[in-house]
Amino acid sequence: MKFISILIFAASLSGCINTTDGTNLDPTFYSSTYYVERQPKDQRNLNEDIADELNKRGLNATAGEPGSKPSNTDFTVSYIDKWYWDMRMYLIELRIEVRNRNTEVVSYGVSKQSSLAAMGKSHIDVINRALDEMIASDRD
Repeated sequence: MKFISILIFAASLSGCINTTDGTNLDPTFYSSTYYVERQPKDQRNLNEDIADELNKRGLNATAGEPGSKPSNTDFTVSYIDKWYWDMRMYLIELRIEVRNRNTEVVSYGVSKQSSLAAMGKSHIDVINRALDEMIASDRD
């Protein structure tokens, strides 16, 4: 009986997982322009939310459709969003990538969470965790 109780307790702890990963954006890129391109299958317009959060962090970001990037854009921001159903739809994983004009990835951030960790959180929280992995918090 003790073994079963320990097993159930251990299994419940694994439901509280938040993980992040990423590479920092070079500080010389902070004054650049960014275009967050909407993923074709995205019906939630996460590109607009990502651009809003980038702007709140002091970066110059706009959002729009694929192929509509302004010519003066320095970096293109793309994302891969994975949603999951567990009594509600929630964003289980988000990867944000910043690409230069040569389409090379210069920075990325990933945020993953379990269903239990997502309780009381919104997709904006997931966006910000991914951006935290990309943008130094101590920058001026």
